[in-house]
Amino acid sequence: MKVGAKTKLIRDYTTTPASTNDGVVLPVLITAADRDLKLHADAAYTGAPIAEHLRVTGTRNYIHEKGTAGEPITATQKQRNRRKSKTRARVEHVFAFMEMSLGRTYNRCVGRVRNEYQIGMMNLCYNLCRSVHLLSSATV
Repeated sequence: MKVGAKTKLIRDYTTTPASTNDGVVLPVLITAADRDLKLHADAAYTGAPIAEHLRVTGTRNYIHEKGTAGEPITATQKQRNRRKSKTRARVEHVFAFMEMSLGRTYNRCVGRVRNEYQIGMMNLCYNLCRSVHLLSSATV
């Protein structure tokens, strides 16, 4: 899911089977149109292929750093991750709203097409609710 950091509106999303790693679909969401934007993501999106894709598209990399079994992250890396989390947490607000106000974030549909439809409708409902909030707070 691609969410605007300031508005918290969902800009784009894609769905995958549960067996697919989220990092595989990042190139679908991040394109050359995202030049000079900052990508805030958790450590699941680390790796050389993703870093290269971000470099090619001109997207600034603010992905969390992660350690390995033999080499944990340093105190400096922890501090950088904490700073990055302040912006990344805004995406988590989207999921919290869906969970608390829309009733859930999981689907019980059979078949990918039905799940994609349900996810799309939930994203649309979220964006409508968020738009109402943004418009009402702008007129105050």
